[in-house]
Amino acid sequence: MRIITPTSTRLVIVGLGQHLRRRWPRYAAGVVLFGWCSLHYRLGINHSASLPGRLYLIELNVQPRRNGELVVFRWQRNAFFRPDRLFLKEIRGIAGQRIDVVGRNVYVNGKFQGVAKTASRRGTPLTPVAAGTIPCGYLYVGTAHPDSLDSRYAVTGLIGPDRIVGRAHVLF
Repeated sequence: MRIITPTSTRLVIVGLGQHLRRRWPRYAAGVVLFGWCSLHYRLGINHSASLPGRLYLIELNVQPRRNGELVVFRWQRNAFFRPDRLFLKEIRGIAGQRIDVVGRNVYVNGKFQGVAKTASRRGTPLTPVAAGTIPCGYLYVGTAHPDSLDSRYAVTGLIGPDRIVGRAHVLF
């Protein structure tokens, strides 16, 4: 058993002060690095089975532009989720590419994207995205999962630059 006395407490405080005086540059560098990383990166957890991986590194304020890249965006509609909810999807169509809807089958540049269901699992009616050309700055996003709430549906729609949070990378 250790007995704490005023003298032993003073020694601990003095020892801590000497430790901090010798190592303050390392601690300061750690704080600066942590601050810089928190301004440019976030970690994201995927709660659904629509994409492989569970943990993602998100590069904030990076605009992904190519098919196949992963994008994180804000949900802007109230039908299914809170307006501030973040979504993670794969880019499947970029500006200038054509969206075609045949029945409820959705295609981007002739490539099949999936079938737009008539209703959600809760019974809410779903409307397919409108056919046309993807406008400049907008993205068609989706996944291969048949239950993915993605750009196949008008409720999600095309993702504009004002909704994009950043680009994501699978960690594991």
